[in-house]
Parts: sequence; structure tokens; C-alpha cells
Amino acid sequence: MAKPILGIFFSNPGTLDYPLSKDYFSKSYATVIKHCEKNNIRVVIVRGGTHIDKATFSKYIVLNQDNEYTLIDEPITLDVIWNRDSENVFPMVSEVKTINDPELDELCRDKAKTAQVFAESSPKTVPINSYAELEDILPEWPDDTLVIKPRYGEQGIGVYVIAKNDVKENLYDSWQNLIVQAIVESNLGVPGIVEGRHEFNVFMIDGVTRSVRLKKFPKGDFLLDVEIAWDEYVSHLSPTKLPQVLQTVLKEIDDHLKQYKTRIVRIDIANSANGYQLIEINSRPGVAVAEHVGQQAADETNKYIAEALIQATTS
Repeated sequence: MAKPILGIFFSNPGTLDYPLSKDYFSKSYATVIKHCEKNNIRVVIVRGGTHIDKATFSKYIVLNQDNEYTLIDEPITLDVIWNRDSENVFPMVSEVKTINDPELDELCRDKAKTAQVFAESSPKTVPINSYAELEDILPEWPDDTLVIKPRYGEQGIGVYVIAKNDVKENLYDSWQNLIVQAIVESNLGVPGIVEGRHEFNVFMIDGVTRSVRLKKFPKGDFLLDVEIAWDEYVSHLSPTKLPQVLQTVLKEIDDHLKQYKTRIVRIDIANSANGYQLIEINSRPGVAVAEHVGQQAADETNKYIAEALIQATTS
């Protein structure tokens, strides 16, 4: 009997393009692949621009016995796809199971929809499609500073925390598909855990918290380039250390998602004067890397990811 084929989809077309271009990601994906293959699942990587039709791609990449990623220039048809698209080029494939479910993915990618569904725990959010629409809402905006960001963006690209009076039309080339959002002011910190502005990045699989990344922000800042400031401002927190109030909020969020099986998400959330506020839900989180969260936490998290992919592929 042929082994089921799990395909990991990456956006960029080159064999060793992102994320495999970064050594720490390359190693972590290798760990997940090996764990799956030990459980009789064939794992391949497919990339943007290679989709032919349905679940068939024109070429694929394998991890060989020398731990090298090798291109195989022949078509392959997948049984399950793990969508790791970072450029919004993933082809909608309805013929096979996709992780995460496309409906869940859309709910998380559309930040306006996320804020609408999780209104109780989200900051004020208004979608806009023109600079004129922004001008209409600015006079009534309750705070002097606001957040403007792409409605479907990720990785912090195009995000501005800016004073109302400083907003100019040349801030964006296009004002289509943006959102205006109230700042989640987290300067209260969390007693016993973190002082000042912060953000919890909570990695969950099927409703269970598997790892937590804690980001602290330099004084006066709302944004952090974690690639530059990792050692100083980012740390790993044991899931058991999360305050009970936060655990309750996370459960309430996941209760809305339970209809989607094999859900792998990262919930970004922070404490504020209005309670814990949802910043976003990332439905395309990647693997854990030792350089970011420590070897033990990375190994444990990647094992949980592999186990979820195995369950999805074999059920």
C-alpha cells in the first residue's frame, strides 16, 4: 500500500528559497519531516508557481538521506497539504485536505473579519479602501495615535503606529484593503511575568497551548523587529505560567474555531486596561527554532506539529 503524501507548500519558487534559506528553519523543517516519515508518511515540499491542477504539482523537493533538500523535476499528486504560504499565492485546492482549513485561514488572514468575530476581545477596528475613508473617520477617532495596517498582511509589513495629525496620503501607494485599529496599550504589563509593553505569541494546536513566546518592547515603542532584537526583548514562557484569566480568553477564542479540525494557529494577545486584547490570529505559523525559544521548547513544539500533521494525513 502506497504511503500517503503530505505536501508542505512554500510561496517562493526556488528550491532553497525562504524559509529553507535560513539555516534554523531548514533544520526545524527537517525535524518535522523526519518525524512524519518515521510514521509511514511521505513528505515533500512544493512551491509557488508549480501548481498544475487540483492537488497536482509539476515538481517537488525531498529531504534526502544526507539531510539535503533535493529538487525532483516530475509531477506529484498530494493527499494532504500544509499551507505555509507567505505571499498569498497558494492555489485553492478543494480536492484534498488543507491545513489549516481554507475557511479558518480566511478568518485569520482577514483582520477585519477577525475583529468582527472576536469583537469582545478585539480593539476597535475599521476597514478602509481609500484615503478619503480614512479622512472621514479621523475626526471622530477617540485616540491621538492609531494603527494602520494591511487587512491581509503579515510579518509586520506595512504596519504603522502613528499620530492622527501625522497621517499623510503618501503613507501608502494604495489605500485599498487596509484597516484602522485602536492601539492595544499594554504598558500595564502582567504582574509576576512582564513589566511594561508586551505581547504574548501563543502557539496552539487543536486548542492546546504548546509554546509561548513573550515579546517585550523598548520603552516608548509599539513595534519590535524580532530578527534584530531577539536576545534582548524576546523570551520563551512555559504555557503553565500563563495567567488563568489569559487561559480563559484563549479558550473562548478557540471555542469559535473548534469546527475546524487540525487547527495550527498562533494567537497574538496582550494585557491592557480593557483586559486581554487580541492583536491577531496567525493561521500560518511556522516551525519552532532553537535559536528563538531554546532547544527543548523547539523540539517539543515541532514534535506536536508533526503529530498533528500525521493525524491529519492518516485520518
